[in-house]
Amino acid sequence: MEKPRFECVYTAPGMLSAEMIRMLLESYDISVWIVPESAGIAYGLTVGPLGAVDILVAEEDAEKAKDILRKYENGELSINEEQDEPARNNDSENSTL
Repeated sequence: MEKPRFECVYTAPGMLSAEMIRMLLESYDISVWIVPESAGIAYGLTVGPLGAVDILVAEEDAEKAKDILRKYENGELSINEEQDEPARNNDSENSTL
């Protein structure tokens, strides 16, 4: 059985940015693995080179992920109007103060 192969498609400057990129790629059905810099974890650093976080995807999803990230960085992503709108909590409309 062949081991899965992964490719780093992005290096985020910190965990918050990495989580945002993870959520973006997962919204396109791409599985993501987040790999933080090990020395940064040991010393509790969250920014700078030791706070860097690599974003890995399966080798077969790498080109699709890179294309999505390129569009994201260039401001070319848009909401697909054919998708259902996000669920909204209507409790605030029904409650009284």
